[in-house]
Amino acid sequence: MAKESTCQRCGRLTPAYDLLHIINLDGLTSILCTPCVNATHLESSASGGQPIPEFEPYVLKGKNKRRHTFHIRGRYGPAGITLEAFELIKGERAGYEFAVLFDNNADILAEYAKLIRKIRLGTAVRHIQRSEYGPSIDLDTGVAGRIAWDERFDGEIPLLIVDGKPYSWEAVGRMLMTFEGFNFRLTIHDPTDEV
Repeated sequence: MAKESTCQRCGRLTPAYDLLHIINLDGLTSILCTPCVNATHLESSASGGQPIPEFEPYVLKGKNKRRHTFHIRGRYGPAGITLEAFELIKGERAGYEFAVLFDNNADILAEYAKLIRKIRLGTAVRHIQRSEYGPSIDLDTGVAGRIAWDERFDGEIPLLIVDGKPYSWEAVGRMLMTFEGFNFRLTIHDPTDEV
């Protein structure tokens, strides 16, 4: 079950995945829910903006034939509005995550459509295939995913989320060894980048 805390502005009990720790100019930290972060931005911003609607979860079947439910959250930040889509597993953020970043005054529904396209494209590709020897990297697609925190190593070694599933650094290393002698390229992208 998701950990919950109370938003210090509205007093609502909120899941941890929907809380942000905000540090003001005096160095004081506040814990606010996403709607309160957005409301605070609109109240204090001279650069304008618009209310961010709450979106219903988006559900689809991925290439792996599993049903994926994406929770969608919009949030104001220093660079504009970020729309995030993420899965919850046992009440925690896990699995696939996608995001788009856009200007404060952009058409939110058009950006939402971009996010949905990104979800569909991202779940339509399988990077890890099953073989008689276990999981292996698809040579046609390569491997792509998200870098996550691995509790076992206190964040010193990453956990990799590929095809919406967690793989240890060791597991990915074993898969790479089937290509011993090959060259590779590792590139890192912001979650909101189009790749």
